Amino acid sequence: KRHGSSFDLVNLSTTWHRAGKLSGDRERAFSVENERTLSQLQQETESALPRLEVRNIANTCHGIALLGYEPAHALVHQLGTAAIPRIDEFTPQGLATTACAFAMLGIREHQVLEAVARKSVQHIGEFNPQNLATTALAFATLGIPAPRLFQAIARKSQQRIGNFKPHHLADTALAFAKLGIDAPLLFQAIAHRSEQCIGGFKKREWFARASQAHKAELLADLLSDSDNIVKGVRGLVPFLPSASMTAREV
Repeated sequence: KRHGSSFDLVNLSTTWHRAGKLSGDRERAFSVENERTLSQLQQETESALPRLEVRNIANTCHGIALLGYEPAHALVHQLGTAAIPRIDEFTPQGLATTACAFAMLGIREHQVLEAVARKSVQHIGEFNPQNLATTALAFATLGIPAPRLFQAIARKSQQRIGNFKPHHLADTALAFAKLGIDAPLLFQAIAHRSEQCIGGFKKREWFARASQAHKAELLADLLSDSDNIVKGVRGLVPFLPSASMTAREV
């Protein structure tokens, strides 16, 4: 209200994102404390929907996901619908961010995700390790195999494995294992790269996301060509949280 007409489209998406960051691990309490402000922000965003640029759409979806503001789930559906006819305008980062947001919120909007998958396959050569890992884990979290997408991700990940950091390796391994996708060459590449940067893994990063489906032993078998990785994964089992992976961990 204070900023009036000076509160532009970029400000709207930035506000959602910053609110999500500020909420930290207390999303519900934060939403309750700021209910009036968030409700007004949602109304402003809905009014601006026809004028939002694709980067605003992606960032707003992700901000709402970070915040976990349930009343705005309907807005995410609207944003997704608005994204479909403009999917060709999305950058790799925008595609990955959008997929991640839907996964964090547990929203299986098939038309949106099919459009994201199709566009991602077309431009997979432009995806960096973060985009590849994020997209793979987002679709796996939602239980959507998307064969052509995962084939493209596997191929490009193998090519760029030397640039993967520990969390990229962990997320990619979990995504393929969770969906039961057979990609032996990719897992060999992950195992080899993991040995190279094994010192960079934190205990909870040691394929800790495998706890969602209790996949530690499966990952150990898939990575059986690497004794160090097998020992590391099996050795981490006592440290893995027993609860399922939450949306926050996507």
